[in-house]
Amino acid sequence: MKPIKVTKRQREILNALCEYGQTDLIAYTLHITEKSVTEVIGRVMRNNGYPNRLTLALAWDRLNRGESV
Repeated sequence: MKPIKVTKRQREILNALCEYGQTDLIAYTLHITEKSVTEVIGRVMRNNGYPNRLTLALAWDRLNRGESV
């Protein structure tokens, strides 16, 4: 399984994505705008080759648990 390359802030947003799922909840929890959440998740998806939020969140969750994708 290839690693997902992210910054510290992107890591925080991906962790929140796995925990909360919804853009508005992620934004509220991290005290950022919904637009910022959407842009960061989109950038991580493009840079790492994930077609959608679900596959990104599943891969991120599995990587953090040490499981293979």
